[in-house]
Amino acid sequence: MHELERRKVILKTLTDHGSSSLRHLTVLLDASDATVRRDLTRLESEGLVRRVHGGVEALAATRANSLKGQDSFTASLKLHEARKAAIAREAALLVEPGECVIIAGGTTTFAMVRSLGDRQLLVLTNSFYSAEYLHKHTTNRVILPGGELFEEQGVILSPFEQDVFQNYYASKLFIGAQAVSSQGLMQTDPTLARSERRLIDQADEVIAMVDSSKFSAKGSLIACPLERVSRLITDSNVNRSALEMLRRANVNVTIAETAGPGALAQKTELSA
Repeated sequence: MHELERRKVILKTLTDHGSSSLRHLTVLLDASDATVRRDLTRLESEGLVRRVHGGVEALAATRANSLKGQDSFTASLKLHEARKAAIAREAALLVEPGECVIIAGGTTTFAMVRSLGDRQLLVLTNSFYSAEYLHKHTTNRVILPGGELFEEQGVILSPFEQDVFQNYYASKLFIGAQAVSSQGLMQTDPTLARSERRLIDQADEVIAMVDSSKFSAKGSLIACPLERVSRLITDSNVNRSALEMLRRANVNVTIAETAGPGALAQKTELSA
């Protein structure tokens, strides 16, 4: 793709979504980090975009109801689809009929709800898209929190400590992350991080669903300490240093592998 074409794609992405991460643009443009950074530097010098930590935003499209440092839901859906599908299938196997579970917002957790079927679950979720899918396509009961709809990411978040979820307690919480470090599951937006901490308090078991790219991503806010995570499901591209970090934190790891398009996930279990 030539520079002019990349430029058009970048500006169209920012027009549609207001902001984008560098990671998303490199995948979208099929270009190296260095190439995309060079394009963004030129666009910024022309006064067309604003560089921010980890990405870029449109000058004329600072959206009040968009979360800091987060890609839009539709953009994130296209990233690592096969990995997310494999992780989601493994997560769905952990859900027992009749359980009360919390499913946090995100595209990997959204992939999970498509595999739940009619298990007579009570699902607490702050994801507009997950709630909509469960309501239309299953007989599972769904409860949403009160709060503001962040349209770009498709999540409903409340700035208050108390919301409807405080009246429920779940056996399992399924949750994603912007990044994973030795500190825990990381996020970039304070409202989102605060909301996820409240979800963690309402569940016995925290199950993280993160593709392997999240171990090299960055996040500045701790949403969940690593020692609170009982199980982490990732894909076979995860590196040894990440697995060692999880072992030291006593996190059980499930590695879901995809052998190719349409292949079923194979599971590797690593005990802490």
